[in-house]
Amino acid sequence: MAHGKYAAVIDALPRMLGDNPDYQQKVQAVKDAMTADPDFRMHASWLAQEYAGLRDEKEQAEVAVSEINLRLEAVKQFMADQFEIEGLASLRTDSGRSISIFLEPYSQIVDREMFRAWCDADPDLRRKMMLPWQTTNALTKARLLEGEPEPPGVTIWAKTTVRMGSE
Repeated sequence: MAHGKYAAVIDALPRMLGDNPDYQQKVQAVKDAMTADPDFRMHASWLAQEYAGLRDEKEQAEVAVSEINLRLEAVKQFMADQFEIEGLASLRTDSGRSISIFLEPYSQIVDREMFRAWCDADPDLRRKMMLPWQTTNALTKARLLEGEPEPPGVTIWAKTTVRMGSE
């Protein structure tokens, strides 16, 4: 069944349904409910159509959430200014919710090499440093294609991914 550049290696890997058992239990409950629906069809074309429709629904919801997040940020900025003007740190809304505003430090790395060298000089931090997952995954995929095993300490799975083309 495997197609594409990983066809020669993918069938030998165990299938991964997810790395979170609690989430997979929720997914299974939804699958059970779906199969109990009389309109459900176990056909590739029906499932693909359902997937595409759900993706469209998700994209619409994400647009709505994005717009809400923009409005939340705008109100937060107004509120921060107004709380400062009125000398408030917190207040209670008409619905009884407490709203507080405070400032806290926020870090941003501006020189990765300098920060890495600093972390590397500390034995505790050196042990905690890791590559980003995307880099680890790309290195592992490249090794598989070259016929080499995954790096020591890395386990690789065959994860199902769905891509949709544009309409």
